[in-house]
Amino acid sequence: MGNFIDAFIVSTHRKLKAFRKNQLGFVTQITALAALPMFLCAGAAIDTIRIYCEQVAFDSAVDSAVLAVAADDRASLMGLSDSQAASRIAGLEAFARKYMAENYTPQFGSDFEIAVDIDITGQSIDLTASHDFPTTIMSLTGIEEVNLTSHSQVMKAIYVSK
Repeated sequence: MGNFIDAFIVSTHRKLKAFRKNQLGFVTQITALAALPMFLCAGAAIDTIRIYCEQVAFDSAVDSAVLAVAADDRASLMGLSDSQAASRIAGLEAFARKYMAENYTPQFGSDFEIAVDIDITGQSIDLTASHDFPTTIMSLTGIEEVNLTSHSQVMKAIYVSK
């Protein structure tokens, strides 16, 4: 095993020395060595722009969904037991998921699952949603998808009686 490693080191050193002394097509060799990192950087930039554009559309859908949930008559949990409140929140999450599916279409990739979590307190309605967005060029580096997450909050109106 030691002989193999020594032979590999000597061989590699010899090849690098010959590469350093060879001046024929030097620019081509450097360009060939730099092509892959340049390609990956350009692809990462394109994927990053796609992700930001998709995040804006996703944020807009989440904002619309939380407003729809707040406008729904079921948004009030007053007078409900814990199990009734959990059931109503599950129904509101399904409503928000359906609302988002109708108002949000990912630009790339049609098969997506949106995870929705709603938290209703006495003062506000919080909606957090997320889904996985597929990458293109970044998948060559092992990053197959990016998780897009958005949070939106609506403050409830407070009525003061006289």
